Amino acid sequence: MVRRVVLVIVMVTMVAGCSLRPKESSTLPTAELPHIAVRSEAFEDGQPIPKRFTCDGENVPPPLSWSGVPSGAARVAVVVDDPDAPGGTFVHWLVLLAPTATSVPEDIGGYRGPCPPPGPPHHYRFSVYALGGSSPLDPPAIRKAAIAAGTLTGTFSR
Repeated sequence: MVRRVVLVIVMVTMVAGCSLRPKESSTLPTAELPHIAVRSEAFEDGQPIPKRFTCDGENVPPPLSWSGVPSGAARVAVVVDDPDAPGGTFVHWLVLLAPTATSVPEDIGGYRGPCPPPGPPHHYRFSVYALGGSSPLDPPAIRKAAIAAGTLTGTFSR
């Protein structure tokens, strides 16, 4: 199978290990950026994430696809984070893909899905960013380098 993925960098964190906690606010993409439509066949925006895509299931990434990446993008970044984590926003996954990518490859690996402590539902943001010239490796820098962005949010509780 021919892949259009030029570069895939997966940064993985686990609840028991180190997280990538941004030192600055972890805000959603601003309204000023062009919109990337993010969707999943597994769940709708604001709805529960099926167990299969969490640490209580198979812990595989849900099918994600998007449209609306501007032609001038150098890379696409996918960031999965939990703003409801007890210690602040917890980054579960960060992937850099070719600008022509329109979905996350099924066999990409490295995914660490929702795994909150018992309690109320956590919100998991599956954000897609089109990046201009640079390919930063941390969420705050990715947000700053974004030329377009979109988010699909799912919930999960234990």
